[in-house]
Amino acid sequence: MENKEKEIEKEIKEILKSLQKENEKEISIQKIFEIMKQFPLNETIQETGFLIFKKILDRNEHKEKILKEFENEIETIIKTMNNFPNNESIQFIGCISFGQMKSQNQKKKATDTVIKSMNNFPNNQFIQADGCITLGDVGFRNEKKSK
Repeated sequence: MENKEKEIEKEIKEILKSLQKENEKEISIQKIFEIMKQFPLNETIQETGFLIFKKILDRNEHKEKILKEFENEIETIIKTMNNFPNNESIQFIGCISFGQMKSQNQKKKATDTVIKSMNNFPNNQFIQADGCITLGDVGFRNEKKSK
């Protein structure tokens, strides 16, 4: 692994640590996506990026912002989930994010990835629940349009 990649791993882990503190500065979600795009096959960077998103999602004041970024970067999220199908943290956070997205069109893009994740982790109740929400929303929307 290159020195730059090691430095980036360290930097992104520091960002995650800063979210544990009360007075953290606002995190640039777009910067995290840029880092993830630079190193799409580095599992540590991808998982840490997803953990940062989860921490931000857990804070209501940032929820809408990160969900909008997730919708804008859905291809990156899907690619990460497909690159690391056995990483339960990545699959869990991806499914939670898809379940909370507002855009039905974006959820539809994630359908195959969600199904794979649900198949890979049949005993993870969160992946199953949020996967069902995503699939149900897409199915319900399609059913309404066909009537």
